[in-house]
Amino acid sequence: MKRAALWAFMCCAALALPAHGRVPLPAALAASASWQLQGAGEMSFLGWRIYEAALWRLPAGGEREVLAIRYNTDISCKQLVESTLDEMRRIGIDQPERWTVQLQKAFPDVDEGDTLFAERHAGGVRFFNRTGLIHAVDDPAFAPAFFGIWLHPKTREPQLRAALLGEARQ
Repeated sequence: MKRAALWAFMCCAALALPAHGRVPLPAALAASASWQLQGAGEMSFLGWRIYEAALWRLPAGGEREVLAIRYNTDISCKQLVESTLDEMRRIGIDQPERWTVQLQKAFPDVDEGDTLFAERHAGGVRFFNRTGLIHAVDDPAFAPAFFGIWLHPKTREPQLRAALLGEARQ
């Protein structure tokens, strides 16, 4: 089942989410700034929702943004790390393996219904779950590599990219 979930993660269709399906920010992040929802979408395969995602940005712009992903299936840390590195390679990131240990610290095993949050800032990315900070990757090169999985023009899922950027009909 987990192998099927990973395969589906790599080969699925993205849809814009209706307003009631958006992934909210945890209190720790919501209280830190006046975040505005940029867009939201879901990753699904043959009608099976893999995850829902939302992108939050500050109204003044800048380099801070939050990607929230609520999983609708169980996925191990190992699977998350492997698929993250594969997707980084796919969008043209050289030697993403340099972040393997950081990703292992950032990603817990996720269960259906769990939400992970990645906050991008000038110095790197901080990872959260509903209870708080999990891990920080203090490397400015990591942020565009990680967020590029969803936001780079070469993303595997251009429909999800458009939904997250608010370019798709909601």
